[in-house]
Amino acid sequence: TLAARLESEPNDVEGWLRLGRSYGVLGEAEKSAAAYGRAAALAPKEVPILLAYGQALLAARPGPPFGTDFLDLMARVQALEPEHPVPLLFLGIEAAQAGRKDEAEKLWARLLSKLPEGSPERAEVEKRIAEYRKN
Repeated sequence: TLAARLESEPNDVEGWLRLGRSYGVLGEAEKSAAAYGRAAALAPKEVPILLAYGQALLAARPGPPFGTDFLDLMARVQALEPEHPVPLLFLGIEAAQAGRKDEAEKLWARLLSKLPEGSPERAEVEKRIAEYRKN
C-alpha cells in the first residue's frame, strides 16, 4: 500500500500528498491531516502544500475556535505570503473571537482589497464583517 511504501520512503512529498487526499476521500480526516502534515514538514515553504494541510486540519477539527496547530500554520503561510487571502481570513476570525477588534478589522480590510468587487467571496467576507460589527 501507499502508506507502507511511504514508511520506507518517508521523503516522498508527492506520496504524502496523495495519501492525504486518499484518506480525505475515505473520510478519515485525522489520517488525512497527519499525511498532509508529513508533506508540509518536508516542504515548509510551499504555500499550496501548507494550505492543503490547513484544509485537512479544518476537516479533522472544524473551527472556530481553531486549534493552535492550524493558527500556527496560518501564521507560517502569512509569513511566506503576507497578502494571501486564506490566512488573512482565518487569522482575522481568530483575532475577532479573541476580542482583538482592531487586528481583526485590519486583517479583513487587507483581505477585502484582494477580493474582486461583486465576487461571492467578497460578499461573504463583507457579511461576516458587518455581523461582527453589530456585536
